[in-house]
This record gives sequence, C-alpha cells and structure tokens, in this order.
Amino acid sequence: MNDIPTDIPANTSIYINVINNKTINTKRMPLKKLISYNYQEKINNNIIPMQIDNSIFVKNIDEIKKMVNEIIVESYPKLKKANISFKTLKDDSFYFQSTFDFMSILKKNFDYIIMVNTNLFEKNCSKEAVKAILAHELSHTLDYELKGNMGVLKIGLKMLFDDSRDKYEHKTDLKAISKGYGNGLIEYRNWIYKNIPEKSIAEKKKTYYQPEEIEAIKSAFDKAEKVGKKNKLLSKWLKCPPIGIEKINYDSNKLGL
Repeated sequence: MNDIPTDIPANTSIYINVINNKTINTKRMPLKKLISYNYQEKINNNIIPMQIDNSIFVKNIDEIKKMVNEIIVESYPKLKKANISFKTLKDDSFYFQSTFDFMSILKKNFDYIIMVNTNLFEKNCSKEAVKAILAHELSHTLDYELKGNMGVLKIGLKMLFDDSRDKYEHKTDLKAISKGYGNGLIEYRNWIYKNIPEKSIAEKKKTYYQPEEIEAIKSAFDKAEKVGKKNKLLSKWLKCPPIGIEKINYDSNKLGL
C-alpha cells in the first residue's frame, strides 16, 4: 500500500501498480472521496490508468452564482433580499473578493458585488473548496448589510491597517467554520498556496487561518457543541480570534472541552 501517491496532479491520468484484488478510496487532499484505486494481482509490473473526474471542479461563473444562492439559503438567510451581482477580476494572488458599489452607499440598500478571478476555472479548484471561500466572502457581505453606511466606513478604515485587517479576516474565517465550511476552507487554503506567487504565501498565512489551525478550530467547535458551549466559544473568539494551535487549544481547554 506504500505505492499510493501522496500528491495527485489534477486533470491528468493516474497510473498505479496493480497489486491486490482490492478497491480502496483515497483520502488524500484535495481530491478525497473522488478517486478509487482498483488493485488487482500484479502481473509483469502491469499498471492501469485511472482518470480524474473533472466534474468536481468549478468551471464557470454560473456555477459560482448557483453556489452563492445555495449558501444564502443554507447559512445567510438575511441576505435573501440583498442585491448581489458578479464581476470578474484579474489578479495573481486573489481569487475572490466581496465588495459593493460605492455609489450605492447613498441609497437605502447597498448593491453588493462578488469579484471572481476567472483564472480559477483553469486551475482545478473543487466545488467544496469554492463553496467554503464563498461562505467566507458572504460573511463579509452580511457584515456590510447589518452595519449600514457608517459601519461599512469603519470596516474600510480598519482594512487600511495590517493588524486590524488580519483580525477581521480571522473573525470572518471563524464565522464560516462555525457554519460547517471548515473542511472546504482547509481544501481551499491548500489549493491557493499552490496557485499564487511564492512571495504572496506568507501574507496569506498571516492574514487567514492555516489548514492546521482550521482543523483545531473545527475540533474545538465540535466538542463545544456537544456540551452546549459552541456559541459561548464563538463569541469569545469573535472578540479576540486565537492565533496558533497552542492558543486555540488553550481557549478550548479553559472552557473544559
């Protein structure tokens, strides 16, 4: 079983050694549950090709729009009547951004915009990962909706300063994770580190939770939910987001989890 590859290139055929009469499912990220390895008796170093199912990747803006509608119904019902449009962006480090039409700040209701980098469609990002980062972006949109004109201006001012921006983005991650998008967010972060310039990776890791931190947060939320303390833990972390595994574990242990 040691012949199973640990890093599977997307959109390619996979060739594996045929060794036992078994079928196992890989749990490797980011394609877990998607590829089956069909093992048979090894004869003359035979190998068989397995083709990755491309249907698991997001390929167009219509799929993005459908996901946004699903997420709103599932997790952000207060956005059901919000006016959300979509625009494309070209950038080597950002794939999604939640913003609004600045002129609409003079209106009763904002016109919200989800910016989508069309390079995404060529880089094989899974639907689970995209859905999770869209949940993150819609959390920003909900913030704009709830806080109104002055609140949005305050958010804008905070985003000018690195420490305030990092805290705000970590809080937004916490909200998405608490709503059940943790696994997808892990997958997205692993994906984006491979699809941005190396010089941008450190900044991403500083501004947003890293996969191992998300896993620890998920575990803490699961334990807290079993004893009726999930909302208490979330409220605590939204006031002061924990940074690092040690702090995440310390806070959860302090609650007796």
